[in-house]
Amino acid sequence: MSERTLRVVGGARIAVGLLSLWGIGTRRARFGGTLPPLGRAAAGALAVRDLAQGAWLVAEPRREVAEAGSLVDVLHATSMLPVVVLVAPYRKAAAVSAGEAATWVGIVAAVTRT
Repeated sequence: MSERTLRVVGGARIAVGLLSLWGIGTRRARFGGTLPPLGRAAAGALAVRDLAQGAWLVAEPRREVAEAGSLVDVLHATSMLPVVVLVAPYRKAAAVSAGEAATWVGIVAAVTRT
């Protein structure tokens, strides 16, 4: 694991956050832009979280920072499971969000493995 690799992961996360904000702002369905207002607000908050976690990893490319971000992602993915099961209008968005969070956990696990 190198600082450069962690910075690349952080940069990718920033890019995802920016793309998500753009998609929400332009009402793109793939980014949650066609969700009801509460769903769009939640999607926007998650995009800002992507930006913050990515920026933190770029600024401090250390294993501990990457693992702290992964903990947040695990908690988020877990919190989406009841929404997937119980809230039909948000089922797809919650599943995608949980999947994205789990993907970041997998990426960090892969690049921090020693």
